[in-house]
Amino acid sequence: MALSNKPASTSLQVGDYGWFIYNNAPVKAKIVKTISDVSNPDNNTSGIQTNTYYFDGYPEKFTSSQIYTSKSALTTALSTATPA
Repeated sequence: MALSNKPASTSLQVGDYGWFIYNNAPVKAKIVKTISDVSNPDNNTSGIQTNTYYFDGYPEKFTSSQIYTSKSALTTALSTATPA
């Protein structure tokens, strides 16, 4: 079954800067690579898209749930998160 509107553009593109936590500290770094994976486990027209980001100077990959567009967005997310 064909998917509608997939893959969609990632919220941050190569060349943009993103904020994330690295070694327990907030970090701002330049995006050097993005990967969008689309799966369709329900065999419908929706599908599920997962975006992965790679940053200059960091060998790890980060998912979209770990990346924020600004330091204030990162701070807000951390202050409203529930402890595990």
